[in-house]
Amino acid sequence: MAERYPIVTPVGEDALLVEYEPEISLESNWKVRQLAFCLEQDAIAGVSEVIPAYRSLMVYFDPEKIELEGFCAEIGRRARRLRAVQLPAPRLFVIPTVYGGWHGPDLER
Repeated sequence: MAERYPIVTPVGEDALLVEYEPEISLESNWKVRQLAFCLEQDAIAGVSEVIPAYRSLMVYFDPEKIELEGFCAEIGRRARRLRAVQLPAPRLFVIPTVYGGWHGPDLER
């Protein structure tokens, strides 16, 4: 039986949405991150931006450099062969936050 996911859908004339399983899971997020990492590492001519979400990935491209139908098929193939892709260690971002007092005088309202 053929896999139903990922689903690659054109979004307008300059983007593709790659969706993994409909359920939010660590496995589907891992696949999204693997595909995003591979596309960024491959630096495909015409791909302008790769935006990962939790279970999907938006890929923006220049339609004058990339043919939509062939690119959909290529992204689908790449998305199905990610088992051996090793991701770099995750980065930690610390965002200092202050609530109340002088920094949030309207907080109680």
